[in-house]
Amino acid sequence: PIIGIGSYEGFVKNNETGLVVKRRSSKGIFNAILEMLDMHPEIRENIRQNAISRVQNNFNLSKQKNEFYQLYERVELRKRSE
Repeated sequence: PIIGIGSYEGFVKNNETGLVVKRRSSKGIFNAILEMLDMHPEIRENIRQNAISRVQNNFNLSKQKNEFYQLYERVELRKRSE
């Protein structure tokens, strides 16, 4: 499981793929670590699997390449229509 901090919370879904804490909160990070350590192993494993799936499905190189190419095509179409 992951602990997302502040602006990175878009990558981490709280209690689904990890835990989100406030920026600059060492106490928040400490408490999140304790919370993960105290979690039932099955819940922690479920969060871990969700995090792995999220990364594989949303942040893989092939998907990023396709999304960048689609963005490039939209920009080109917009430029041509001007």
